[in-house]
This record gives sequence, C-alpha cells and structure tokens, in this order.
Amino acid sequence: MSASLTPRVDGCGTKPLPAGTGEVIGSLPHYNFARKGASDSGWDWGPAFSPVGIYTAPQLVAYRTVYLADVVVAHTVNEDGSGALLAVRAVLRVHPPPPHPLGPQPPGGGASADPAAATAATAAITCLTFAVEGVTLPANSTHAVVRAERRRRATGVEADAAEEGGDTEVVHDQYLWMPGPVRLWWPRGYGAQSMYNVTVNAGPCSGDRGGGGGADLTLSKGSPGPSPSETGAGAGAGARAAGGAGYSDVTITRQIGFRTVELVDRKPGAGGGTYHLRINGSPVFVKGANMVPVDVFHGHGGGPREDEALLKGRAAVETMERLLAAATSANMNAVRVWGGGRYQSDAFYARCDELGLLVWQESMFACASYPRDEHFLAAVRAEAVFQARRLASHPSVVIWGGNNENEAALDWYKETKANPIMYAVDLSVVRRVAV
Repeated sequence: MSASLTPRVDGCGTKPLPAGTGEVIGSLPHYNFARKGASDSGWDWGPAFSPVGIYTAPQLVAYRTVYLADVVVAHTVNEDGSGALLAVRAVLRVHPPPPHPLGPQPPGGGASADPAAATAATAAITCLTFAVEGVTLPANSTHAVVRAERRRRATGVEADAAEEGGDTEVVHDQYLWMPGPVRLWWPRGYGAQSMYNVTVNAGPCSGDRGGGGGADLTLSKGSPGPSPSETGAGAGAGARAAGGAGYSDVTITRQIGFRTVELVDRKPGAGGGTYHLRINGSPVFVKGANMVPVDVFHGHGGGPREDEALLKGRAAVETMERLLAAATSANMNAVRVWGGGRYQSDAFYARCDELGLLVWQESMFACASYPRDEHFLAAVRAEAVFQARRLASHPSVVIWGGNNENEAALDWYKETKANPIMYAVDLSVVRRVAV
C-alpha cells in the first residue's frame, strides 16, 4: 500500500513523499505517519484494531517556579568492583512568574526566557546536599555541572517562556566517585542482580538544609526497594506540599545496578568471527525471544468504571510478569522489545532488572519508510529524549536498536526501489534523531 501525500520542501527542493507500508492481510495503511505502535494497525501475528486514547495514568502537575521533572542515573564501574563513577542528572523545569504589582519580585527577577536567568533563579531557591549511606566519601569526590536551555515544543519551534507560558529546562549533572567494593549487577545465570537505590529530592532552601543550590541525593546500599509503581518513581512522581517561593518539594527514586557492557563484533578472519556481549568483562551467551505488546487493547483503560480500569491495569502487569517468568523458566536471559510495538512499562524494565534479563530495546519504527519533515522529526526527538531518560538507569537495558527491519524494507516497496538513495537518506536522518 502507498500514499502520495502533500509535497514537502527540504534542501533538495519540493518533491512528493510516497511511502510504502506493509501489505499484511487485514492491516491498516499509513501507520508510519503516526507516532503509535505499528502493530496497532495489524501485523502477521495480530489484528488491526488501532486503539486510540490515553492509555496510561495521566498526571496534572502544577508549579509556580521550579519543579524536579526527571532524574537520570548513569555510571562507569571498574570490572572488579573496586570503584565507580556515578553521574546523576537532575532535570528541573523553571518558570519564573511575572513580578507581582503589589509585592517584591520572586527569586530570579520575574519572567524570563533567558537560560542564564533561569539557572540563577534555580540556584537561589534550591538546595543540594549529598549523602551515601554506608560509604565514606573521599574529600573532593564530587563535581557539578549546570546548564540551561529553552524547552522546545513538539513542533520544534522554540518557546518563549515570557510570552508563550513556556519554561526553561535546567540540567544539573552531579558526578560522584564511589570507592569500592561496589557490588556488581550480573545477567541471569552469571551472578547476583545487586541493586542500589538512588533518591533525589528537590526542595526550597531553608536554614536546616544547608547552603548551595541543587537537590538532595542519597545513595542507599540496602536491598532493592519498592517497585516504581509503589514509589511513584516516574517523572514527576512523589510531589508533596509546595514549599517556599512556590517550589514543589519533589522526590524521585531510581533503582540502579553497576555493570559494564560491551558488544564484541569481530569480523571473520584467521581467528574466526564473533558477535556477542561481554558483561563485567565476561562473555555472555545470550538466549532470548521477542517481546510484543501483551494486549491489542493496551494500557490501563478497561472500561468506563474506575474499578474496571484498575483491574485492566493489574491484568496487564500480571500478564507481563507471567511472560517474563516463562522466559526464565525456559532458561532465557534476554528479551528484545520489538520495534513494531510499544515501549514497555516501568514495571517491565524493573522486573527485568530484578530477574537479570538483558533487554535489547528498539526505537518504535518498523518495516516502512518514515518522513523527515521538521514536525515529524521534532516529535521523534521528543520521544527519543523522553524514553532515553526513562530507561537509561536500568542495568538490564544493554542494547539500543534503531528500528525493526527498516533497512530491509527499502527493497520491499516499489516507491523505495524506484528512488533508493532518497529513502536511504531519509532513513539515516530519522535514525540519527531516534537513537
């Protein structure tokens, strides 16, 4: 199936964008123009129902000045566990309110779209302290880098915080050296799945919180904590009563595991070829299967009544846990999140962390050519940033794949075969944005 849509304009001039999509019996055409799961439009293993609507629990977040929107944790660790460098990124959204005509201006000097002003406003009312439970930190073991930029709408157009009601994103990167011994996370069958809880709290400055600007961070060396569904570990979770200067006091927890990962790709030669993963310096024999959406009517919405919706959500989690348990019973140690479906839930990745199941995570593009106009790429960019931040802290996620069979699809459709270079360029542009 194909469609010749309105002409597009790019550096090569104006040209039509015919795009081939799958011709599976019962499938709906043109899924490649909508950012939703490709298999919603039908696949060779499932029906074409194309469900629409909000299918995860929405959140309404209100704040006046500064809000802790997300926390991303990355690390490098010595393979023998003798030490680790922890990089914690706190993403704050800053929206200085306009000056009140009857009172003093808030910290930061009122509304401004200037990133430097937003950074100053954040430092003026936010506090940062570090504590590592059970670990004595060496002197001068931390280093902070702070930057700010205007947030962009999904259309790719830069928002003006003063005129458009937008905000500025302030990114606080804190680097922390942890002396050993550090317990390592291992894939299933190769060792224990040791986990650490990293908690970031952003709140207003007060006399008992110490000086400086930023957020509290605590690294716990205890046993794995509650699941994200219990702690509200997603972006924006854990909001408590607002504090001084209109600041929402927010806590976000991430559960992490320390491990190294390397993809060993040696071409065939005198010594033979190999393509395998090396985790913590040890070669791993990967055994796994594809993970497709567990339900064609996905999400938490099971009916008009709240109890039905909650029941549907629990059923989806139970199905996911049953499938992962089946994978471990079959002696698998890996799952591939297929690029023709949807990104899995927080509970899925947390469970893979706990079970030691390696995750091959693909961006959601499959078996088609995709547009590369400004608006589409802006949506893809926002999607990629959100998912990368959400999943980066999980030790189970060891491979990021760009798509499912998009390269192969260049030789499937008459449109792509007639102009292979144009579609190959389109693919490379979308892939650079997506991964």
